[in-house]
Amino acid sequence: MKQNEIKNVTGSIIHILHGTASYRGVLASIRGAASFNSPRAQPAWPIIMKALREDLLGRNGQPSYAENAVYSALRMYAIHQQGSDEFVYGPIDYKDDSNSESEIKDDEKPEPGIEIFTALGELRHNEDLEVALDRRVRQTLSTTDINSVVNSLNHLVGIIKSKKLKIKIDYAKLAQDLYWFQMSYESANSVRLSWGQQYYGNVAKKAEEKGEKND
Repeated sequence: MKQNEIKNVTGSIIHILHGTASYRGVLASIRGAASFNSPRAQPAWPIIMKALREDLLGRNGQPSYAENAVYSALRMYAIHQQGSDEFVYGPIDYKDDSNSESEIKDDEKPEPGIEIFTALGELRHNEDLEVALDRRVRQTLSTTDINSVVNSLNHLVGIIKSKKLKIKIDYAKLAQDLYWFQMSYESANSVRLSWGQQYYGNVAKKAEEKGEKND
């Protein structure tokens, strides 16, 4: 599989769902269905299955790693996007989009976004949220169970949405992380470390900047 295949597929689907009024019902279905194998998720099945290569699709009635990852990230995007006039999705950059978002005209590309744990690190500077966010992030980083992680991420996206941050999240990159999270214990550990570096690295950077201002 190409390195960014899951990311590119998810980014393309988000653009389709965002730019097509007739898919609003699909977004509502996705928000209402916690998992890819839920009957309420069925409106999303043809869109996701058409976008994924055949060898990435599930068999025997069980969702594949790719289907789980793409669907989970799409659901977080759908939750965040609901009620917002601004497009809440933004890829970190377009350098690796060799077969998807590079096809989008430059004037139609969304503004660049950031990864979700970087956004949470930004949000942590709100002192009222610091303790609750630290607890939720530690809980997310403490498990290798994909269902627990997705459930925790849904709560974290809810916090970001409630604070109306003027930033865009790279939900396509999140899908790619969730795909690799399921591959092995070692792979899940690598993803968890990357998320921790985004969150705590941002915290440390801001603390350093605050210290410089006080000097």
